[in-house]
Formats: sequence, C-alpha cells, structure tokens
Amino acid sequence: MAPRGEGGFTLLEIMMAMTIVAIIATLVWASFGRLLRASNDIERRDEFWHGVRLAMNRMAREVGAALVSDNYDPNRYSKDDPEDRPTFFVIEDGGEHDALHFTAFVARRLYRDEKVSDQAIVSYTLDRDDEGRTHLYRRQKNIIDDDWDRGGERAILLEDVEAFDVQWWDPDDEDWESSWDTRDRDQHDRLPSRVRIRVRLKDPDGKEQTFEVQTRIMMTTPLRW
Repeated sequence: MAPRGEGGFTLLEIMMAMTIVAIIATLVWASFGRLLRASNDIERRDEFWHGVRLAMNRMAREVGAALVSDNYDPNRYSKDDPEDRPTFFVIEDGGEHDALHFTAFVARRLYRDEKVSDQAIVSYTLDRDDEGRTHLYRRQKNIIDDDWDRGGERAILLEDVEAFDVQWWDPDDEDWESSWDTRDRDQHDRLPSRVRIRVRLKDPDGKEQTFEVQTRIMMTTPLRW
C-alpha cells in the first residue's frame, strides 16, 4: 500500500479563508465607522444644546441682577446729568444686532481678602472674528469708572450667532420695546422690570434655531442709602 500523505490546506482553501476574513473585517469596520459617526453627531448636538442653555441662563441671571445706584462721589460725577452716572442699563437697538450694556451684581471674589466689589460692568455684543464668523461676546469689567466701554475681559459666549435681539416689556403699552437708556432723562431713575433676549444661530445640522429667554430685574429703582 502507498503511504498516506500528510494533512494540510491547499492554496485555494487558504485564499478562500482570507477572503472570508477580509469580508467580515470590512463589514465590522463599516458598522463600527457608522457607530462612531453617530456617536460624534450625538456628542456635537449635546454640546451645542448644552452651550446654548448655559449661555441663555447666564444672560437671564446676570440681567436679573442689574442695578443703578445713586451712591457715587458727587465731586466726580454730576447728579444733575444722567449721562454722568457711573452705573447704567443700556439696550442699543441694532435691528438683529443689538447690544446690551449694564452694571450688575455679578463680580465674585476669587481670593481671600481680595479688594474687589460685587458690582461690575457687563456687555453683550455681536462681533466678527478674524475668520469672518460672527459670535456673541461677553465682556466684564470689575472696575466701574468713566471708561466703561474699555478694558475688562472679553470672551465668546456663543459661536456663529446670526441675530441677537434684546427688548423690554412696556406695561403701559403692553408691548415689547427695543431700546432703553438710563442715561436718558426719561429713564434715568428706573430699570425695566422685564427683559426678553432672543438669539438665532445654526445648529450642528445647519438649521436655523431661535432661542428666547425672559427675566425679571429684581431692583428697578436706584440704590440709595
């Protein structure tokens, strides 16, 4: 009898096995890629909604803490001139590009025995960056002085904002109004009791979304003591 040959795989069998393994690996990688893309999309959406929610809540909280005060140095500022008051609340109507400037109880002491006040100047404005993108910026200046529109720290609050609209509720006309200025003689001794902020921007899917928040200002008359 002829001797029996040793067992093994033929070249054709090996090639078929490699082909099957390659097909399975391709299917697994494709499924993993789709899962990864879906996970990234969900993460981007969550980050977007979370950022918008934080920004809107922060603006509502800070506007609600706005103040004007009659307690200032009469030798430095004139009490007869509302424009000379160091504290203020200003809504600049710019259509869909409004600006909001005000003084509020928003400053925090970060270090023990730090010589800082709890009052600060806050501004919300739209501006373009070097790439031409429009963002909503927040600026805070902890020193209330004559140069209220200079200095402080500015940072992006929301990216790629297309519209920023601020209005106040007029209880007499029962309608929303577009501008307010405590430096004006007609409005120098009061603050609006209710403010509405609207922001329009695109979500991660490229769709325009409009967000709105309303807040009440706790102190509508000047501080006096």
